[in-house]
Formats: sequence, structure tokens, C-alpha cells
Amino acid sequence: MLKRLIAFIEDDWGPQAGTLRRRSLRWFLADGMFGGASDAIVNAFLSLYLLALGANRAQIGLLASLSNLTMPLVMFPGAALAERAREYKGFVLKNLILSKSTLFFLAILPFLPLGSWAISVAIGLAILRVLLGNFANPAWTAFVAKLVPLEWRGRYFGSRNILIALVSILITLLAGALIDIFGKPGGYQVAFALAGLLGLLSAYSFSRIEEPSLAQREGQSLNALGILRAVREVPSFLPFCLLSGLWNFSVMVAGPFFPVYMVEVLKAGGTIVGLTSSLAILASIPGQRLFGYQADVRGALWVHRLTSFLIPMVPWLWAFAPTVWFILPVEVFSGFVWAGFNLVSFNLLLEFTPHEGRPLYVAFYQVIVGLGMTVGPILGGVVASELGYKALFLLSGALRAFTALLFVLFIRGTKPWAVLKGQQAK
Repeated sequence: MLKRLIAFIEDDWGPQAGTLRRRSLRWFLADGMFGGASDAIVNAFLSLYLLALGANRAQIGLLASLSNLTMPLVMFPGAALAERAREYKGFVLKNLILSKSTLFFLAILPFLPLGSWAISVAIGLAILRVLLGNFANPAWTAFVAKLVPLEWRGRYFGSRNILIALVSILITLLAGALIDIFGKPGGYQVAFALAGLLGLLSAYSFSRIEEPSLAQREGQSLNALGILRAVREVPSFLPFCLLSGLWNFSVMVAGPFFPVYMVEVLKAGGTIVGLTSSLAILASIPGQRLFGYQADVRGALWVHRLTSFLIPMVPWLWAFAPTVWFILPVEVFSGFVWAGFNLVSFNLLLEFTPHEGRPLYVAFYQVIVGLGMTVGPILGGVVASELGYKALFLLSGALRAFTALLFVLFIRGTKPWAVLKGQQAK
């Protein structure tokens, strides 16, 4: 059974990788599997855990905003340190271990005599977790760009994301059941302890990857001021950054409030929330397979445009949900289209950034995206409080649709690998 699963996962890229690279790519799959399962628990239940501790809507929105604010704050320092580091791998690994360790502190929080400070400490820990991940993101992106060749990058990450989805489905359902069994907040504590354990397994898997020799420093370094001039010389990179920032602003206007809406308005329990998240993850599996192949054949930008026009339908459908059961097919659709969008967004970032100084280019992108993600939840909290969830979801969908149109008007991508390969053959 395991051999069949590995054969399925490696069907599109395994035969093209050598023995040593295949071993590293398999460890990278394991890293994604454990890390994705850990993140799935946090993404599905962090807001609900805070509600169980006594947090309100404003504090949920504040957490989302401050977490996203870490992106513009730490990206350039992280990129600068990554450029000076002897290797990307060690730099990423240290931050990965520290980031996942915060989940254990979240798990034991109710045992500590913190009183009214418990919510503030929980928010601080959640922000620290995101900060450490963002700090290492430029180095991680540069590391991955050298680990996974361009010619089958779409199919490899499609396969990797399928594996992440399969494990995340099971772990989210398990976490939801644990929450219902142990109650509040004990069930959340068990779930977050499990997330911490999975995170450390992810770190171990990442430690087994051999860093490609081309990822070593080459003695050059662009500084933060130089990158501001350099980005204007890279085709489509600057508009891609600006529109990605606007897109993430549009998404985060409503993003933090979907699980809160399920619990407060639709009266969903932990099992239903876990089921909803699992269905979205399950639907992402065929999405990863289909869109990963299309990205390599038609180009990442083609998939990006298609999915960006479909995604606005998700919050619009949420706005008219009469019961929690209506949400289930909506999340199936959401998981499918978001699988393609997230896959090619990362691939486009790698296409648009040159190897020379890539961590700083990635930092510039993440700063713009982080600013959008910081402001979005603030506006969302105001709209939810003053106008209600329906208005919030309609607004988010409209902003997403507008940004999708701007993507078509202003972004020009590179040619797909299949076309480039054909030209080279001529």
C-alpha cells in the first residue's frame, strides 16, 4: 500500500530525479506532510481556542492583523541574515523548531495562573509562531527554488500538496473529535499539543534534506535600498507584488471570520468545523493534480487567472448560507480552486525572482503582501461589528473579483516549460 502511494506521488517527477535528489525530495514531502498537518490544526481551531479562553471578535481580528504585520517587519532582516548565512538549511531549521515549539506553550496555557492575561499571552504566542515562520521565509523560498527544478516544479508541488492534504484531512477530523470529547478548553489543549508534536516531526524531516550546492552564497548581496531600484527592472515583478498585496487584503477582510461565523451564527461544533476544513482539504487533492499539470503545460499565469476569477464566489456563497450544511459543498468548491491558486502563486514568485539576491526579492514581495494582510482584518472587524457578516462576505468577494481583473490587465508571465522546451529543441 505504501509503495503504491509513493509510486502515485512520484509518478510525474520521480523518474526524472536522481537517487540523491529523490531522497531529499522525499524528505521534503515528509516535511510538508507533518508541517501541513500541524498547520491544519492551527488554522482550523486557533480562533475557536481563543473564543473558548474568552476572546472577542475584536481580539480575533487583532490577532490576524498583528500576525500579518510580522511579514513587513521581519522579511528584510530575515532576508539579509539569510544572505549572510553559510547555508539556507540551517537558518530555516532553527526558526522552524522555535516556531513549532510555541504550540506546546499554547497547549499548557490554561494551566498557568495568568487570569485575564491568558488571552494576551495566547495572542502573543500565536504572533511569535507566525513571526518566526515569516523570518525564515525568504531563505526557505530560495532553498526550495534550488531543490525543485523548474521543468517539473508544478507537478512536484502538486504531488507534495496532495500528500499534505491527505494527512491534513485525517488530522483535522481527529482534532475536531478530540475537542468534542475533552470539551473546552481541554480538547483544544490536546489538539495543540498534537500540532506541536507534528511540527517537530516536520523539523526533523527538513533536517534530513541535503542542501543543493547551488544554494550556497555567491558573494553578492543586494541591500534593502538596492532592491527598491532592482524590482523595477524585473518584468512583471512589481505589479505582481502590488496586486498580490491587494488580493491578500481582499481575502483577509473576511478570512479570520469564517470559523467564528460558523460557531456564533450557524452553531457548529468542533466536529463540524473539522469536517468542513477536511472537505476543503479533500477537494484540494484533485485540484493539485489537475492544476499542477496545467501549470507545467499552459503556464502558471493561466491557472492563476482562471482560479482568481472563481475564488470570489466563495465568500458570496457564504453570505447566503442558511445552515451549516450549506457550507460543506461551498468548501469543497473553495478547496478545489484555492489549491490551484496557491500552487501557481508560489511558482509565479519563483519565476519572477532572479536567483541573484532571491531572498531579498522574496522579502520585498512578502512585505507588500503582509501590509495587505495586516490592514484587511482591521477593516473586516469593523464591517462585521457594524454591518454584520453578510455585508463582510459580500465586500470581500467584490474586492477579490476586482483584483482578479487587475491581474489580467497588468501581469504578463513567462512561457510555460513545455513551450520553452519546444523552442529549445528547435
